[in-house]
Amino acid sequence: MHAMNFSPQKFRLVTIKAGTNVLARADGTLDEASMARLVNEMAGLWKQGKDVIFVTSGAIGSGMALLGLKRRPRETVMQQACAAVGQSALMHSYESLFSKHGIRIAQVLLTNEDFTNKARYLNLMTTIEALLKARVIPIINENDVVSTTELEHAENGEKQVVFDDNDGLSALMASKMHADLLILLTDVDGLYDANPKKEKGARIIKRVEAIGEELEAVAGTGAGLGTGGMKSKVAAAKLATRAGVWVAIANGKKEDAIAGVLAEREGTLFSPSSSGLSGKEQWIAFASPAKGTVEINERARDALLKNGASLLAVGVTGAKGEFAKGEVVEIRCGAEFVGRGKSNYSSKQLLSIAGKKKAEIAALLGKAEEVVDRENLVVNGGN
Repeated sequence: MHAMNFSPQKFRLVTIKAGTNVLARADGTLDEASMARLVNEMAGLWKQGKDVIFVTSGAIGSGMALLGLKRRPRETVMQQACAAVGQSALMHSYESLFSKHGIRIAQVLLTNEDFTNKARYLNLMTTIEALLKARVIPIINENDVVSTTELEHAENGEKQVVFDDNDGLSALMASKMHADLLILLTDVDGLYDANPKKEKGARIIKRVEAIGEELEAVAGTGAGLGTGGMKSKVAAAKLATRAGVWVAIANGKKEDAIAGVLAEREGTLFSPSSSGLSGKEQWIAFASPAKGTVEINERARDALLKNGASLLAVGVTGAKGEFAKGEVVEIRCGAEFVGRGKSNYSSKQLLSIAGKKKAEIAALLGKAEEVVDRENLVVNGGN
């Protein structure tokens, strides 16, 4: 397989995400010098005629510092209070920095519901498009004041969500807005082939053509004020590359970090899928929370992953959760995640026809359909 050609000079839209560890000092106070460097680089892209979407972290850390807190509060409500205080300080700093370049910015605070509710999702996309057309840079953050998704995920990691941190949010925005490139800025130089804190010979992986289980296993977790470690960034890269977006992970504390990515000097670069997911496939795969799980046997698994087939009831062994006809479900074979799709049956109906052939289903329900049509199915690792 030939490596894809990385041609940033042709890029129209670049999405950039900066983590707390890039934007703040160890005590949580905003690092004005680091912020100014990033703003200068984003302004450079803007002056070249490129559109820029900026996803920022740092509100909670900034609020902690302003409220005199030495440690991140355990209580969700106090984290929300910190976010409320810190977000205004964050935006004030950005307003001041971007205004020096004659650039207007817009604050966009989002929750999971802005993606899962179709009307809100369409309004959001229309608004972002209008801002970009007006040459405004949208500055996006999760609305931690009203959303507990990231905060709860940071505590127990159990909640079923569309995005659970700003890495995931930036990947969703890049995918939905058809960005050419997503740059995830952190405080490490990229993805290593081993833990650099434990292995002296650990080396940066410069280029990734496909994200598989082995690479995901290599990704570690971060520490400090931020909640999104390398595992989160690789997951975000997997989401965005499947939608046809180039992704880079690089050190945002370095001078000219963005320029280094564009010149392929800095960070780890992930190639996009040669056949990006359609809008409907992206909705099924990423923007609609699964309402339940359909369990299948190995024969059905192979038919989906290797033969491009629809899911038939004869290959279904069970169902978990309650879901209605037309809702999105996860498909699993044992512990293996196989894909996601829109079910043609409710969970109650599916349990009554699991393992049955079409003739038996028709006799039972009056007609027989595929459990998930191929056109409404997105399998793991491709489609």
